[in-house]
Amino acid sequence: MKKYIVIGAALLIAGSIIGCKKEDAGAVKDPGAVVKDTIDAATPDFSTDATLTSTVVPAITTAVSTAVGTEGQVTVEAMDKVIHLKGTVANNDLKRGAETAAKEALTKMNAPAEIKVNNALMVK
Repeated sequence: MKKYIVIGAALLIAGSIIGCKKEDAGAVKDPGAVVKDTIDAATPDFSTDATLTSTVVPAITTAVSTAVGTEGQVTVEAMDKVIHLKGTVANNDLKRGAETAAKEALTKMNAPAEIKVNNALMVK
């Protein structure tokens, strides 16, 4: 009987360990997921700079800020159907990551192909 109790306890502990999912404290949330959480389910109207500025820029700013973290200062602006990334980042990987985050955000928002990203970030 004692043998079965030990086996049962071992299986219970093993099941608990396998069933638990530990999240990495240093994990960065996927920028695309951040954007999806940030914007409304409705697809924004991409026809005017005013709409881009009021709807799209905040979502892209959130995604880019998540990608860059504390290693850069980035501003996002919209003009003539172009999203401009300006500011500084610590290295080229962060510069590329910011651009990728902005493009993924546009894709998640179903932006038309005519909306472009201009990466004018400077590496300091």
